[in-house]
Amino acid sequence: MVWGLVMLCLAAMLVYQHSPWHRSWWPGRHEASRLPSACTAVTRAVVERAVPDAGPGKAEDHTDSSLYTLRTSCTWTHIAESRTGRLKIEYELHRMVATDGGIEVAKDAFRRHEGVYQRANKQGQRPVDRLGDEAFVNDTGRIKHLAVRRANVLVLVTYEVPLDRKGKAQPTVDLDAIGQTAIGKVHLDS
Repeated sequence: MVWGLVMLCLAAMLVYQHSPWHRSWWPGRHEASRLPSACTAVTRAVVERAVPDAGPGKAEDHTDSSLYTLRTSCTWTHIAESRTGRLKIEYELHRMVATDGGIEVAKDAFRRHEGVYQRANKQGQRPVDRLGDEAFVNDTGRIKHLAVRRANVLVLVTYEVPLDRKGKAQPTVDLDAIGQTAIGKVHLDS
């Protein structure tokens, strides 16, 4: 009887310590294992509306030193006189760390991004419904930010509104639509 109770406690500790329900192979848990190219996240027409006369996108791919986060980004920039404009789309894929699965790690990363932008501009931040699993946009001022989480992937969009020749901000693009298109490129493994 005592031996059975000890074995049950050891089994429970082992299962809890390794948290199999946070692993990507657990039934009903869907995570991405790859990232799409950030430079193909949106069409050239969207880029031209966001940043007129932008050059080709500049791609960057990198992995953090722990190999738990993969990042790929693409930046389109237009610099002419004082009329700068920039659109940057970045994907982050989060993997299991210790007992936290990729989804839990991505949720934590999303909260950190949300906190940074919230501290920077409290009035400009709002949640975005029906975009990924959770999303927010900070859209006051000339530099706008959108963060979208779907499973273990974050899409981060930074948009610096270009100025016309008189220094006036040009009409902006729909960040929610850009986020929807970019997050739609993420494929979850089943």
